[in-house]
Amino acid sequence: MFSRNSLAQLTATVTVLAAIITVISTFVSFGDFIRLNRQTLLIVAVGVAGGVTIYSVLILRFLVRNPVPLSISLLGFPGTGKTVYLTTLFDELQRHSRGAVRFAPYGRETIEAVASSLNFLTSGNWLPRTDAGFVFPYRATASVRGGLVPRQYKIEIADYAGEHMDELNPAKPAWLHRTDYFKYVVQSDAVILTLDAARLLTADKATREAIQNAYVAAFQVLAEEKGATELRRMRAPVVLLFLKIDVLKGRAPDELNHYVPKLIDVCSSRCRYFNIFYASAVGGVNDDGSPPQEIRPEGVIDPLIWILRQAVPLTPYSSTPLSR
Repeated sequence: MFSRNSLAQLTATVTVLAAIITVISTFVSFGDFIRLNRQTLLIVAVGVAGGVTIYSVLILRFLVRNPVPLSISLLGFPGTGKTVYLTTLFDELQRHSRGAVRFAPYGRETIEAVASSLNFLTSGNWLPRTDAGFVFPYRATASVRGGLVPRQYKIEIADYAGEHMDELNPAKPAWLHRTDYFKYVVQSDAVILTLDAARLLTADKATREAIQNAYVAAFQVLAEEKGATELRRMRAPVVLLFLKIDVLKGRAPDELNHYVPKLIDVCSSRCRYFNIFYASAVGGVNDDGSPPQEIRPEGVIDPLIWILRQAVPLTPYSSTPLSR
């Protein structure tokens, strides 16, 4: 599926070629064209080049001023580390770019929330748990170079209270797929499933199985709501993100895959775009369990870059920005 920017670039290219052919055919036939003197050819070439330049500038301005909205949702249990992850992610976006990708967090609320949370973390305190029912949209702009014109995106990533992940009993009136936040997830252009590596490593087999089954149930409902069937995979990119990988102490991160094989199999079979990432939002903890004064995130930007590089639906799932 082409993105809006890709289609605009293709349209611009075809239009330019058509304009050149039209200009030439308007004034001369092919036989006359090859007999034109150099001065006339130069005038025609300059006119066409000028028209192409003006048209290209107009297209570029349109694309830069009208970025494609891209909404991303996070799903995960309480205490998984979603808010800490988003805090360090947006701090990294302010300071770093990756190759052809450029980021810039925007909006006073996002900037102030990131700064406040960072101060809280570096003072040796973990962020308080997100209040149930509260949703905060972190926002950024992104530019991905490639093709005739860079692709421009306006990104929104929602942080919410993970308590909804506990509502996976179909008998309950507030089952996950009936909550307001899950409706927003269904409308999102990409989804990140967050898993707590520390909890997976310390939990017993029964608890790990319960965690895995909860995510599988949430994903299956999500895929169904997005129109995926046994013959058609879900188009929206899906990321499985293991957080707190600093607890591995040098062990290979992909060892965590063995704790949720069913979840990985389901996502792999039902998603057109699926990938697994491993990240540590702070880079480690102190002996007393508090966050370090010097935060050293690891792998926090990689999932977002991967999502940006995937095919973004031409017409998103009627996604609308979150209001506060």
